[in-house]
Amino acid sequence: MQSWVIIGMVAALIVWIRLRKKLKAVSPIGQVAAELKRLSQAYNGSVDSPEDLTAWEQALSVIERHPSIYNKLNGDIHFIQAFTGYLEKNYPEDARLETLRQFAYYRKDSIWGIPIKRD
Repeated sequence: MQSWVIIGMVAALIVWIRLRKKLKAVSPIGQVAAELKRLSQAYNGSVDSPEDLTAWEQALSVIERHPSIYNKLNGDIHFIQAFTGYLEKNYPEDARLETLRQFAYYRKDSIWGIPIKRD
């Protein structure tokens, strides 16, 4: 009898984890993360265009309101470096470039004293 309860709890946990991942993907934050990944890949693949600026600014304005997701996503795909490179390529006179350069090329090596594995 107890084994069925444990199996049921494990199955419920697996279903809950999968649903949570799906909900994250379709949530506004998940959509913004997907958009930032797309824009970063477009820049890295040299298929970006000057018209992407609006998409970059909208995505960044949303993700900046969620610092933990912002930091994790930036650690994964380095979207700030991609955005900086995008501005340097398409809008070299942009006033944000100096600040972005300083931020993009400074990488943390620890969070709360815990070392971060570098690529």
